[in-house]
Amino acid sequence: PAPSKPAAPPPAPAVLKNCLKTLRACGFPDASTTGWQHTGVKLTTSGVKLTSDAEFQINTPGAVIDGKDIQGCVSIKANNVTIKRSRVRCDSYFPIRVYEGIRGAVIEDTEIDGMNSGETNAAIGFEYYTARRVNIHNVGEGPHMGANVVIEDSYVHDLANCDICHNDAIQSSGAANVVLRHNTFVNDADGKNAVVRIATEQGDSHNFLVEDNLLAGGNYAVQVRSQGNGFPQGVRVINNRIVPTWRFGPFDVVDGRIEASGNFRDDDLAPLSAD
Repeated sequence: PAPSKPAAPPPAPAVLKNCLKTLRACGFPDASTTGWQHTGVKLTTSGVKLTSDAEFQINTPGAVIDGKDIQGCVSIKANNVTIKRSRVRCDSYFPIRVYEGIRGAVIEDTEIDGMNSGETNAAIGFEYYTARRVNIHNVGEGPHMGANVVIEDSYVHDLANCDICHNDAIQSSGAANVVLRHNTFVNDADGKNAVVRIATEQGDSHNFLVEDNLLAGGNYAVQVRSQGNGFPQGVRVINNRIVPTWRFGPFDVVDGRIEASGNFRDDDLAPLSAD
């Protein structure tokens, strides 16, 4: 008998459009895949002792904070601290602050609620931390970063409105070795500036990867600027889905060039260039 023909390969799956409306169906993080609720944990305030300034200080190296309802701001002052399956509600400047010189902080499966503060609070600052499956909302700013930061599989949305807010979903004013991978970042606040802002007011910036994220809103989806310490070097913006709800354009790149490839619109999948 004649040899049978090999089976035809299955058709490639269709790439979905308008994913901002159906984040999970498109494989992007949303409230059902981030934060503490999807883990099934029951939160408790047991063991959460706040200072008179409503601050929860973590001073023990290697501490694991698990399943806690923290009704105050968190200060990480020891190495290798993990906060997981928890909720942080803080209306002051930094819901979670990793202090200078501290290494190895991990925040995962946690909700950060900035409580629509009139302070321009930043969800997490500043260096040597990893944020994974974190649900961040009602803050003036999303995470700020300096050196050695990874944010992945997280959801930043519903930034706060206030008279002095100049909102960025992600902001750095001097950073090194930063990875933003497979997140949903939405900036539709009244005072919106950028979804991802990379600049140099406080120091130089190098090795900054923005990959496989959904970016929505802002004056610009990605803003890269030289502002005091040279143009950011080694910025790569790769394979991101960008929702055309920007005010002025998808990219704002001033005084230099970045590597931007594989980025496309959410509505019609048309390619987008940073040039």
